[in-house]
Amino acid sequence: MRCKFCFPPQELIQTGPIAFCPLCERIYTSSKAAEEAEVSSTPVDFFPSRNKARGDELPMTINPAEDRFGRPESFTQRRIMPDRSIKTWQVDIELIKELFSHYKWLRNENLLKRDLEEMQQHLPNWILTFGEDDPYEKYEKSSILSPCCKDNLVPTRGAVRCIFCDKPYKVKRPTYLGWSGLLPVNLSDRPKVLEVLQKAIEDRKLSYPIIDILGAKHILIPIEVYYPRDWPHNQPTAYYGSFEFVDLLEAAGHTAHLIGETQICLYASKEWNESITILQVVANRIAPHTFALVKYAEDKQVPKYFR
Repeated sequence: MRCKFCFPPQELIQTGPIAFCPLCERIYTSSKAAEEAEVSSTPVDFFPSRNKARGDELPMTINPAEDRFGRPESFTQRRIMPDRSIKTWQVDIELIKELFSHYKWLRNENLLKRDLEEMQQHLPNWILTFGEDDPYEKYEKSSILSPCCKDNLVPTRGAVRCIFCDKPYKVKRPTYLGWSGLLPVNLSDRPKVLEVLQKAIEDRKLSYPIIDILGAKHILIPIEVYYPRDWPHNQPTAYYGSFEFVDLLEAAGHTAHLIGETQICLYASKEWNESITILQVVANRIAPHTFALVKYAEDKQVPKYFR
């Protein structure tokens, strides 16, 4: 017996009371499944979401594996927009591999997927973006911003796009791949630092937001973390978003574990190991460094973390 919905008609495969077509995968349910194929009774559609009008859509334009086993692995990132809406997008891993073909470690996608999964779960507002060498400061790095909106560029839907307006850009090979996000720091028990930062914001010398979390004042500090070419054999580099924040805290040099103006000293050479992820770098090194930096500015004493 053959299916009446395919061309050329396919021989039905019968398993007990059920028969199905191997081409369009329509299922016929009856104790007389073979007879059902010969009459004009309506079969059960294996894909309920498919447009059932004949000729509108080829049977295999929908991947059967997606309905059976789920869609391919994807990683969603998000940004809270100025109007408080949440914009989301899917990270295009294939585009990243194309742009960073000089990063040999990307041949093993699991290294990137591991970080995407952890960051999506624990720091969902951090984004995977691109960086370049700072044209004004030697040994410093900064995010590549879109010419239109001065917002971060992200790899999604086959192109490098501006987060704010979604405009695609043809970019030359970016220098660095990294993460960018905001780190909240509690200032409720740091009155001197809070006063300095609030005055700087009022004088437009600093553009960091200060928000209320459960009645406590927190400042959101932009952080950038970049992969090295030989990740994970070598540690990443991390930076504060601007040198104004560090200058206001009057912290600099080896005393504050800073390299140059904004780079954070993360690990001694013997402390690094290849199992460390980007999330662990943020949680175990960058966040404590930021807390210690604020404490150092408040007490004017070198905290234990810096010793």
